[in-house]
Amino acid sequence: MTRLMSLFVAVATAANVSFASAQTDRPAPPKGLSMSGIAKSVSQTSLTLDVDGNEITFVVDKTTSVVSRQRTLKNDLVLRTPDPKRMFTYYVKAGDPVAVVYRQVDGVLTLVQVRVLQK
Repeated sequence: MTRLMSLFVAVATAANVSFASAQTDRPAPPKGLSMSGIAKSVSQTSLTLDVDGNEITFVVDKTTSVVSRQRTLKNDLVLRTPDPKRMFTYYVKAGDPVAVVYRQVDGVLTLVQVRVLQK
């Protein structure tokens, strides 16, 4: 009986901790590596950043999201629809300061999130 009661208390405590951690107001930040720089060149499928004089090129795909206070639409996945206001080049322009979160798989740097910073 004591074992059963101990098991019940342990399960109840674990459930309470998981419910409490799930009730955060902020969304979890995207997982991956991060970097900041100036957008050197921008296309629908790639972004080249100038980071301390080095050019680094990233791939843009359907999972890339963009956060921009300067443009009207915020935090939207790009390349999902042919709407020109949902294209990557609408959000990010050459010369914009940006912070990126990316993942590296087999030597390819793929953007997870691009945040356009204020100039």
